[in-house]
Amino acid sequence: MDTNTRRNVAEARARWRGGETGHTPKEGKGKPMKRWDRSVMVAMVMLAWVSGAAAQSTGQQIGVMKMLMPGTTAVGVLSSTMSEKKVEELARAGAGQGVKVVIGRPKDLKDVATFYRKLTVEGGIKLILVPEKEDDLILSASFDYLREQAVGDKVGICVLDESLVAKGALCAVTLVEGKVKVVVNQKMAALIGAVVPTEGSAASMFVAR
Repeated sequence: MDTNTRRNVAEARARWRGGETGHTPKEGKGKPMKRWDRSVMVAMVMLAWVSGAAAQSTGQQIGVMKMLMPGTTAVGVLSSTMSEKKVEELARAGAGQGVKVVIGRPKDLKDVATFYRKLTVEGGIKLILVPEKEDDLILSASFDYLREQAVGDKVGICVLDESLVAKGALCAVTLVEGKVKVVVNQKMAALIGAVVPTEGSAASMFVAR
């Protein structure tokens, strides 16, 4: 972890501790942080911690989802190309942030509809992550279906390809020069009640479209 990343993590942790005790390092006495603020802070620490990685991590992806909807306790995952190692990484990343990860691994178009329904209609999940950029079954053959269902069900779909934000995804998470970039679809955010952070950090930046 480089010097800037260590500084970001230290500052975020200091703000977290200040919120729990009713004091902040810079302002002295103040109001305790609300639960929403604490959830965001956990996600910010996670983003800062992994921002130095050479490739985007599952921790970043889940951290972004929790920043957009701080009350999130479970997220769904749809992938037809994900390896067993990736499944394990997602489970660990979710557990580290207090988020249950429910995974659907469809093999064909019919499976996509089945797993989507199990995650959302039956499972009550409001955020779905597609963790692989080259997943043709999910992002090409099935994306129009998923977008239409997501709008009606007020579900956010998070991807890794920015071009899909204009097509109805809630957000795209990418890594640009070691910094997490999150492009957010404002209409979808408003529809599902997501909150777009107004300020970024040395580790992350949010772009609303």
